[in-house]
This record gives sequence, C-alpha cells and structure tokens, in this order.
Amino acid sequence: MGTVNRSFEGIALKLAPGSKFSNPEAARTFVLKKFEDLSDPVLMIFDNYDKPTEFPTIRDYLPHRSKIIFNSRHTDAKRLGKDVEIGAMTAEVSILRSAFSLVKCSSLVAKTRLSERIARFTDFSRCLAG
Repeated sequence: MGTVNRSFEGIALKLAPGSKFSNPEAARTFVLKKFEDLSDPVLMIFDNYDKPTEFPTIRDYLPHRSKIIFNSRHTDAKRLGKDVEIGAMTAEVSILRSAFSLVKCSSLVAKTRLSERIARFTDFSRCLAG
C-alpha cells in the first residue's frame, strides 16, 4: 500500500507543484477529485497488484469515470473486473518493453513506434480494445 500512496503523492505534486499534503490520504483525495473534475476519463494502471489480500481498500483509490488496468499474477484480482489473461513474454518483447519505459514522454513518436512493435509480438493490444 505504501507504493500506491507514494504514487498518489507524486501525482498530487505534479498536479499542484509546491503544495504540501498533510498525509497520504489528503494527497489521494486531492488526486481523485482532480481526476473526477476532468472532462475526459483517466487511464490508471496498477502494476504488480499481486497481493490483493494485503490491499482490500483498493476501490478507495479508483477514480470514477475511468479506465483501470490491474496487472496481477494473483487470481483474486479477477474480482475487480474483466479478466484478460496474457501469456509469458518472449525475450524480444521484454527488451522492447524495457526500451519503451526508457523513452522520454516528449518522444511520443518513438513511444508509438515501440508500442506498435510490442503489439505485434503480444496479445496486449486486445486488453485495451475491450
């Protein structure tokens, strides 16, 4: 849960640079309110959600009107929505995904090309389609 709280604190500081939040709950509340005020839905990804029993309050961290992806190896995560099983990654896909994470956000063209290449080697694109 600490990682998620730190992520929300980081997002809060990106949304309101220089702000101080008294505790992780205040940062989470601020972020969720900001997300809900947006006219477009937000895509939120919870990576490595592998211990759902240690985080039973996960729904308190989910913005309304959003698309949410939980990446998990634990079967209990299925209770949160539509389950899409993705097979093991090949070495090439693993390398491409690592390269994708290293590309700066400002290089959208490079990220798009890497995304297209990753999609050719995986079934991941079907997760986002449905």
